Amino acid sequence: MGKGTEIRKEKLENRLFSIFYFLFSSLLVAGGLTANGPPLARAAQFPRRNEPIVRAQGYVSLQSVPQGGEFRVAVLAEIAPGYHINASKPLQEYLIPTQLRAQPPAGMRVLEAAYPKANLKEFAFSDEKMAVYDGTIVLGLRVATSPRIPRGEVALPLELRYQACNDKLCLPPTTLPLQVNVPLVSPGTAARAIHPEIFSKLVFGGKSR
Repeated sequence: MGKGTEIRKEKLENRLFSIFYFLFSSLLVAGGLTANGPPLARAAQFPRRNEPIVRAQGYVSLQSVPQGGEFRVAVLAEIAPGYHINASKPLQEYLIPTQLRAQPPAGMRVLEAAYPKANLKEFAFSDEKMAVYDGTIVLGLRVATSPRIPRGEVALPLELRYQACNDKLCLPPTTLPLQVNVPLVSPGTAARAIHPEIFSKLVFGGKSR
């Protein structure tokens, strides 16, 4: 799937979800379910716009990356208490998966992604257990560089796409833009690992911790 097609699909998903959310909220109000009403309405209170549900920060695994070498990217994401986001492989087809994506510049390519192990939980809006992330999680990418990529600091744009929910309702999907700066040096330069406390939580090779 091309980048343009993927973006159009996400915009359509966002619009459809917004319509559904508006209609559902209208039904709650029409039925008298206000903030002082039953638990369903009281639990539907989300943080204000200046209080993000997910806070995320990107990290690079090496202090400097030799041209032609590989490195890893980690995103440390903190999910607000009382909320969760869908896992990268939801158990239900209708749920939007969490995805960590990159827009690599010329001379870089993403080899694989790594996601944490999901938690299986039950919520009031579903009769089935759901695979979700909550609390603090680490997601990652393994990236290769070309021997011809220019030396110096190169920006690597990232996107964290997720759908946040509480135990009653879900918000529309969100795409959070991030960026890491990759310092590229000559081949043969010693590569020193950094942030081991974060990267030790990542497992590549199609497995989850």
